[in-house]
Amino acid sequence: MQIEIERIGPEKAAKYLEKNENRTLSQKGLKRLVVEMENGTWKQNGDPIRFSNGALVDGQHRLTAIISADYTGNFVVIRDIEKEALPTIDVGRRRSAADAVYMSNHKSMGPRMCNYLAKAASWEIKYLQKSLFMSSLATNEEILKKIEEEPELIECVEYMHKFPSKQRPVANLGLSSFLFFHFRQSNVGRAISFFDGLYSGANLSVGSPVLIVRNIFIEDKNRTGKKTWGLQGGMKATMLIVAWNSYIFGDSINSSRSFHNKVRKAKNGFIEIV
Repeated sequence: MQIEIERIGPEKAAKYLEKNENRTLSQKGLKRLVVEMENGTWKQNGDPIRFSNGALVDGQHRLTAIISADYTGNFVVIRDIEKEALPTIDVGRRRSAADAVYMSNHKSMGPRMCNYLAKAASWEIKYLQKSLFMSSLATNEEILKKIEEEPELIECVEYMHKFPSKQRPVANLGLSSFLFFHFRQSNVGRAISFFDGLYSGANLSVGSPVLIVRNIFIEDKNRTGKKTWGLQGGMKATMLIVAWNSYIFGDSINSSRSFHNKVRKAKNGFIEIV
């Protein structure tokens, strides 16, 4: 690892940005930096510009702001950072799990799909820890490791993404991808039928647990609005698992009340996916 102090202006910044393997730019963060550099209020706090294997991995916001603000200043520059250390790097805003996934070996998926993949891996970790109702405490490294261990999560995210967004009663695509990952381990064909029915409403008869949970989710969406759905992730996960288990066992559920009773019992403990 090499550490140096360099004088960087617009020309050198543009050269460094030519081989940029960073996350997507945050326009809000970039605008703030440009204004501070133009006003002379930006302060060098020692955060370095980082390179790994010749590529820029940290500092694109500052370098882009240097060009926009026509700014020149001294910067700490670190080269030859090991690839394994990249997920631990923080910059202007904390590097999210989605950022870490995007910067690993999944950039071709695009930022949005990487976000879904990170969420699916996070749900898988919470399920294994039997903590569906808890906020995820998984580190970026743990999420990347889980994706490496379970590469089929990628295929599941891609499959669930094929449903039009307006057709999804489960807004959390990471959650549905995690569940599809487990459901299809039990029965691929029935897992596909479960989500086809859940998302399209097709071929669902009275008493179907899939129809019950679909109606509950649609009612929740219509009541609270797209951005403020009332049911939280842990409850949605539990409801979907209850519906799946009933579906697999061939159980008929004729009312939302009886379904909620099953969910209430499951919530009081931990429900395994069959």
